[in-house]
Amino acid sequence: MKQYLTNESLRKQFRNNFTLTNYAIALGRYHIRRGDQLSLQELVKEVRDNPTEQHLENLEKVDREGRD
Repeated sequence: MKQYLTNESLRKQFRNNFTLTNYAIALGRYHIRRGDQLSLQELVKEVRDNPTEQHLENLEKVDREGRD
């Protein structure tokens, strides 16, 4: 069965729409800085699968450690 990614399913994972939007923008910026080629669908899936600021912090930490 195909899983549909809807705004409502994402909103349930965040306090409000602003928190959801800011997190998705920050995650998208992270991938752009890395040069990743990511579709909107892939970004939404990552937000849905990892809906915490800790996920983004962990990604950035791994990148910093990899550059050192």
